[in-house]
This record gives sequence, structure tokens and C-alpha cells, in this order.
Amino acid sequence: MFTIQSTYLTDYAGGFPGMLADGNLTNRPTGIIQDATAVPFGTAVFQSGTTDGKAVTATPGTKFKGVTIANAGVVSQVGVTADAYPQYSSASLCDMGDIWVTAASNTTAGAAVYVTAGFAFTATVGS
Repeated sequence: MFTIQSTYLTDYAGGFPGMLADGNLTNRPTGIIQDATAVPFGTAVFQSGTTDGKAVTATPGTKFKGVTIANAGVVSQVGVTADAYPQYSSASLCDMGDIWVTAASNTTAGAAVYVTAGFAFTATVGS
């Protein structure tokens, strides 16, 4: 018999923004990105000002819609940010469950978080 693999990594890469953290129950709605610039994976998105309930934007607003889920099938145009949803694309969102995001400060489980202009999550109001 042939050996297919005889060595294994002892340390694996950590999570990345937009990666679902585990196999626990999640809710995964979709949204249509309205921003002219691409919205990175792992970004909080909010209801857009349009009347369409599926329209979302990374601009903080009153109605949180979810966090963009990383999707290897998203193909960026030349000159557009990689690992991001371009304008008018259908984005997979996670509005319930565990997902990796970028944290700008230490946070507490169950406490309120806020979004910075750089799309990071923080425990500080007004960041």
C-alpha cells in the first residue's frame, strides 16, 4: 500500500474575519451590498436607506442586519479589494451564531459592541 500522507502540521492558522467559528446553530440571511466600495468579509452591515429590505451597507445605522460571511466563491474585479463583496453582490450574512471578526479592544461576552470606521468591533462608545 502507498503512503498518502505521513506528516501533519502541529499548529494551524487561526480564524480570519468572516469565517464561521464553529458548527453551532447560525442564521444566515442574505443582503445586497449597496456601498460603491467593496465590503470586506467579517464586516457588520446595516439596513440601507433604500426601501428594499435586502439592501445593506457597511455605514453604521439603526438596524443591524448581520456580519458578512467569508465566501471563497466571490470573484473580485481587477482593481477591487479581494476578500470582499463588491457593490450589488449578494452577500451571505450571519445574524445569529459565532463568527470571527476584527476586534479593536477587549470585549465581554453578552455586552454591547460598537463598530469603528475601520470596520473593527470595540467596547468603546463613539469609536
